[in-house]
Amino acid sequence: MKRPLQATAALLVPVLLVYPILFHLLHERLGLAGLGVLLGALVLGRLFTLPGIPAPWRVAVGAAAVAFVLAVLHWRSSDLLELYPVAVNAVLLAYGLYTLRYPPSAIERLMRALDVPVSDAGVGYTRNVTILWCIFFAANGAVAGYLALAASTAAWAWYNGAVSYLLAGVLFAVEFVFRGFYKRRVLQRDSAGAGDSPSRS
Repeated sequence: MKRPLQATAALLVPVLLVYPILFHLLHERLGLAGLGVLLGALVLGRLFTLPGIPAPWRVAVGAAAVAFVLAVLHWRSSDLLELYPVAVNAVLLAYGLYTLRYPPSAIERLMRALDVPVSDAGVGYTRNVTILWCIFFAANGAVAGYLALAASTAAWAWYNGAVSYLLAGVLFAVEFVFRGFYKRRVLQRDSAGAGDSPSRS
């Protein structure tokens, strides 16, 4: 049972990532109602195949996905479907801010979930990285919202389906490189501190 769920989750991820492109290519063929149902099903499928999510979060996001589909079916508005990336960034931003208010931070939780040890210095560092990603999600969500309301469907689709992921990848790469310099600096500082401390017999 576990392997089919893992396979389903792995298949849902790329589909959700390229949803804006699918919207641009299929919105005339499937219609707004069909795309709304498709998006709702993808979100619910990913929600219930992703391990480690607390039950309250599953219920809240699941209820929001159902309400979203019902709203699309009722109003048949393309603006609602184009606001999906805004909602994703808003959820990620809210989660990041929540973990900053109630630590450990999101990045620290991720590191520990991957069994990566986090030192005392690393706690502060992962908190700063979480703040950085919160800024990114806020800015990315604002751009996505502007494009949904004021730009063409093609511009919206290519930004949310390609450019935003490229920007996230650049941010991740820059942080990864800086992390290496930070670790070396911390190690050098700790080594210098150990050398200055009095020796014990």
